[in-house]
Amino acid sequence: MPMYHGAAHGLLITPSIHAGNTMVIGRKFSHSRFWPEVRASRANIIQYVGELCRYLINAPPSPLDKEHNVQMAWGNGMRPDVWEKFRDRFGIPVINELYAATDGLGSSFNYNAGEFTKFAIGKRGLIYRLVRGRTEVMVKIDPDTEDILRDENGFAVKCAINEPGEVLHQIDPQNPDAAFHGYFKNRAAGDKRKIKDVFKKGDL
Repeated sequence: MPMYHGAAHGLLITPSIHAGNTMVIGRKFSHSRFWPEVRASRANIIQYVGELCRYLINAPPSPLDKEHNVQMAWGNGMRPDVWEKFRDRFGIPVINELYAATDGLGSSFNYNAGEFTKFAIGKRGLIYRLVRGRTEVMVKIDPDTEDILRDENGFAVKCAINEPGEVLHQIDPQNPDAAFHGYFKNRAAGDKRKIKDVFKKGDL
């Protein structure tokens, strides 16, 4: 990843500066060089993005697959069909999966160390919903058009617990740019990210 990408500076560089830990960066990803570099550096956390973990489990098995110090794989994009294969083959106890976007207003994290919450990109429990339930809401979408589903009154339909949907974050209609400034020199694209009249007239 380029260092300016959110997955690099947000998950790697900034936390490393904050924690004061050593950061090791490979010049270019290669499944044949990845684990030798991890072992040589004695890293205890690795960062992944996208299909990197699939490339690693598709590489030929090695008797050294579990010869490393890694205790956590930290990143985003781990697919369910890779998750447990990756954990079991390389003996990594914790998969810390997240989802966020530089043009989003929230994030989700899943510190997964077993059966509970595996395959999920994030967790939202009772306390979280009580605190953030009015400003972060999941709504139903049309799986074909990806448009928000609206009821007979024209308002968005909330998802039930464990029902798939799309997360929306509330913005102050009087000061919408405070939460999201929009895209650089592309006001129209930024405005498309904002949805009006979601649960009542005039909300954003």
